[in-house]
Order: sequence, then structure tokens, then C-alpha cells
Amino acid sequence: MVSIVLGLIALALVNGRDINAGLIQFAGRGRQRATVWLRGFTTLFVRLQARLVLTWLVGLAFFGAMFGSLFHEVGTMMIDNPQLTKIIGAQLEASMHHAIYRHFLVMVSMFISFLAILAGLNVMQRFHTDTVRGAYDLLGGMRLTRLKLYATYVSGAMIVALCLWGVAFMIVWFTANMVLTVPMDVTMMQQALVGYVPSIAVLIAIAAVLLGWAPRWFGLIYGYAGVMFLMTYMKNLMDLPMWALKLSPYGWTYNVPVVSLSVVRGSWLCGLAVVLLIVGYIGFKKRDLV
Repeated sequence: MVSIVLGLIALALVNGRDINAGLIQFAGRGRQRATVWLRGFTTLFVRLQARLVLTWLVGLAFFGAMFGSLFHEVGTMMIDNPQLTKIIGAQLEASMHHAIYRHFLVMVSMFISFLAILAGLNVMQRFHTDTVRGAYDLLGGMRLTRLKLYATYVSGAMIVALCLWGVAFMIVWFTANMVLTVPMDVTMMQQALVGYVPSIAVLIAIAAVLLGWAPRWFGLIYGYAGVMFLMTYMKNLMDLPMWALKLSPYGWTYNVPVVSLSVVRGSWLCGLAVVLLIVGYIGFKKRDLV
């Protein structure tokens, strides 16, 4: 009789608690319910990537402030010369300042946008980490579609890359205005800010194609992005033909804001990014997850 009573009590206690949860729970040893950041795949992904994104944000903010502070030194080193001012006149000297700032901004924008792309690729590479750790075995019981899985990694990478680019560029702009007696031309800065968005989007979209069709070769995107960046960044020293530069998305925007990016070119680059994202999803939908 006692055994039956104890058995019923034990059964009631087991039914009243979660699997693998302790019968006695002490205060301060953890939450009884998961936070909102742990109740879905997308929110969990954001929570796990927060530290990585914060690290990249600090790094890009540092580079943005450093490059922004160099604008005064670049102008002083190249132009500020009393004898030169007497020869060419103050008006022409100001025009040369403006031209030099534009060319220096090209170098700064390319470098910072490349770092933002690397940050986005790191976010997308989380898929490989989750695959190796067997995370999808744990997600098998969730209502998680292939589209949501693909969109989480790809959109996460795209949002991180574009947001980091925007934040870092605004830091460059703010810091440059602090060290210069005459603020940076607003139109020039806006052209640079918007002009590199298509290149960032296309490179992230190319990575999405590899994620969808050949995830084991995903590391190749780092090599491709690095080589294409160096080719475009050092185009004058390497004396490369234009067709070689056009092999990279940077080849279509490499001279912004010295030359403004046309609406037509920017539109078809963004359209190409959308097409590549769709192609990547088609491959992701057809292949095995592991």
C-alpha cells in the first residue's frame, strides 16, 4: 500500500516538471522561462551573433575615427603651402583641397566597406558552425522552414554588413568635420555613402549562392573578396585593364565619389544582388542541410 502511494506521488512529481529539470529549483539559478531572445530560431541567432557584431562594430568605429582624423593631415601635407597659394591663388587651392578629399575618400570608403563585408560573411558563416555542432538535430522538432533558415543567415549577413558600413562611414564624416575648418561637402559624402551599397549587396549575394549550392566551398568567398579588393584598391599601381576590374562588384563603383554612381548602374547592381539571392535559395532548398 505504501509503495502504491509513493509511486503515485512520484508520478505526479514527474508529470509536474520539465524533462531534465530538477525537482527542487533554487532562486537565482536561472530563469524558469526562456527570454524572448531564446524563443525562436531567428531571435536565438541574433542573440548568439550579438558579441561578434559588437566586436566588428568597435573595430570599424576605431578605423572610421582614425581615417576621419586623417583628412586634415592629408590636406595640409599635400597643399597647404604659402608659396603655392601665392602662385595658384586661394580659390584654386580650395578646389585642389576638394579634389584631394574626394580621392582620399575613395580609399577610405573602399577599405571600410571591405571590412563591413567581412563582418557580414562572418555572420553568414555561422551556418557552417551550426552544421558542425549538430544544431539542426536539435531544431528538427521546430516549425522551421528552409526559407526561414536561409533568410535568417543571409538577411542577417546583409543587414550587419550594410549597417556597419553606414555607422562606420558616419563616424568618418563626423570625425572629418571635427578636424577640418571647412566641413566636408554633403553631396560628396552622400554619394560615397550610397555608392558602395550595391557593391556590398552583390558580394554578400555571391556568398549566398555559395551557401545555397556549395557550402563546403564557402571559404572561397573570402579569397575572392580579398583578391578583388586588392586589385581595385591598387589599380593604379598594378595598371590593370578595365575588364579585369569589372570582374569584381568594386569594379563598377571603384571611383565613387570622384565619379558619381549613376542610378542605372546602381539599380542593375542591386537587381543582380536580388537575382543571386534567389539563385542561392533555390540551391539551398534542393540540397541536404548537412
